Formats: sequence, structure tokens, C-alpha cells
Amino acid sequence: NKNIVLNNGAYVYNQNLTATISGPVAINSYAVFQVQGTSLTINGPVGGNGLLDKNTYNGLLTLNGTNSFTGGLLMEASAGMLVINGDSSAATGAATVSSGDTLALNGLYGGGVSVNSGGLIEGNGGALGFVDVSGQINPGPVGGAGAFAAGGLTLESGATITFDLSSTNTANGGTNDFLQVNGDLTLNNNPITMNLLQGRLQSGTYHIAHFAGNLSGTFAPLTGTHIQATVDYSTPHEINLDVVSGAGANLEWNTNNTGVWDTGVSSNWFNLATASQDVFYTSDNVLFADLGGVPTNVVISSAVLPEVITNNSSTNFTFSGTGKISGSASLVKLGSSTL
Repeated sequence: NKNIVLNNGAYVYNQNLTATISGPVAINSYAVFQVQGTSLTINGPVGGNGLLDKNTYNGLLTLNGTNSFTGGLLMEASAGMLVINGDSSAATGAATVSSGDTLALNGLYGGGVSVNSGGLIEGNGGALGFVDVSGQINPGPVGGAGAFAAGGLTLESGATITFDLSSTNTANGGTNDFLQVNGDLTLNNNPITMNLLQGRLQSGTYHIAHFAGNLSGTFAPLTGTHIQATVDYSTPHEINLDVVSGAGANLEWNTNNTGVWDTGVSSNWFNLATASQDVFYTSDNVLFADLGGVPTNVVISSAVLPEVITNNSSTNFTFSGTGKISGSASLVKLGSSTL
């Protein structure tokens, strides 16, 4: 619980340890944190007039205290993850998130944030200042529902946003991701990725964003899904996702090419509604049946999230690979084969 004072470029070097600093830390001018080990957690407040520089080692740095440093944040390229859980509304100065970095704001940061291409900002908190994103933003934690606030927000051309959405369209209650912009919102035809937390989306309206100021630009039309939904700007200061049908496509395994089951890449499926070859997207229903010449060793290259898997065949199918079938999928087994 000793006071730690870091002056004029002092280094804090954590090698091969899971370490904790319990007392207060003061940064004067700037200090460099090199977290080469598993993690470094600072439970005490971080203050001073200096810059917090998270260096290129990619260990996890977590700030749990009530922070007030005024020199800003710098995450150098490939510096890993910085998590701010405590109230940092009194911490000011520009924050920069570089390529290969993740900044998780689970409390409020008092300054503005720039997220470079290849960087990610996420969390259940936000920034009181202006946030400029050239990389990726995920309101709430990655893979879970939450809300993120920004004093103003620009998504530069090429930036992306991911919303984690559930099977009920409750707004801003920890059930679905929500973006709150307390100023102007500028969009540049940015793609939206929908990550389904469980089941299919509910038909109706998902309130995904609110902005207090002016809106410039729009999101890109929804891609990367068979779910029927559109982005709606008709309500003042709101952006909504209008879901016509949360059901995915009905696909049958039908390929003489590769035996890879992936998401949005390989056209190894026959769409039973459009009668054409197609790719798999999250929440689709998939069928493995007796079709001559199709690979029966299905290689799953990443996590796939179908809604229903049906196997109705006399031919045995085997699933292998480095990926997995994930989510809340149900399995229907018919026919004489072994799966």
C-alpha cells in the first residue's frame, strides 16, 4: 500500500507474473508500463500530470481505482489490452488506441479517444470527450450486452461496429448492446455486425443507438446475415434495427469443393429457398442429408452458431477441425447413420 511516484519516463516492468499494485500511483511527465507477464492490476488511484504509456508487450493492464491523471493515454502498437474499471472521469488528455490494441472502458474516461485502424474500443462505460474510430467499436463487452457512451462520435470510413443482440428486444437494459452519443454522430457507410447472444432475434424494433446532437451519414446496408432486418433513422435522435424476421436461411450441405464449414466465406451450402449455392451465416438452419459426392468429413474452421442442425442420412458424417459448434443450437438426428 505504499505510494508510488513515477517521474520523467520511469518504467514499470512486469515479467512473467500476475502482479497487483494496491496503493496510489502518481505519474509525472510520463510513465511506461511494460506488461510482459500475464497481467498487472492497479487497485489504487492513478494520478499526476503525466501520460500513461502502455508499451508493446501485450499483457493485460487493469486500472480499478478512481483515476485523475491528466496527461492522457497512449497504447503503442500491439500493446494488448488496457481495462479501466474505476471512475476515471477526472482523468483527462487524449487517449490513443493503436493497431492490435483493445481499450475496455468499463468506467468513464474524462478525455477523448482515437482508435486507429486495427484497434478496438469496448466496454460498459465510455468517454466524456470525443471518440474517433478508424478501427472497431463494440458497445458493451465483446460477446456480451452492455452500453457505451461518448461525448461525440465519428466512425471513419472503414471503421466497423458490432452489436451483441439477444432474443428479446429490450432497449438499454443490459439485454442488448446500446450506443449513447451525447453530441454529434458522424457515420461513413460503416458496416454493422450483429452477434447473436442466444436464439433468433425477436421480430420488431431494437433500439441500438441514441444521439443528442446532429447525425451525419448512415450505416451501410446490413450484410453478413440471412436475417431480414433494416436500419431505421425515422425517429429523431434514434437509430433502430427493424427486424422483419429473425430466422436465418434453411441450408443443405451440398459441395464437391472443400469440406469446410465456416461463416460467410465458403459457398458449400444449397439455399432451399433461393435454390442456389450460398454461404452459412449465424442463426441459419443446416441439414446434412444423403447427397452423392458431398464430403462427409465436415471441417469446422472456427466457431459456428446455427439455430438447428438436422442430420437425416444413411451415410455417416464426422465433424472435426479447430473450430466448434457454439451457441444454443438444437440437434435433430434422423436416419440410420452415425453422427
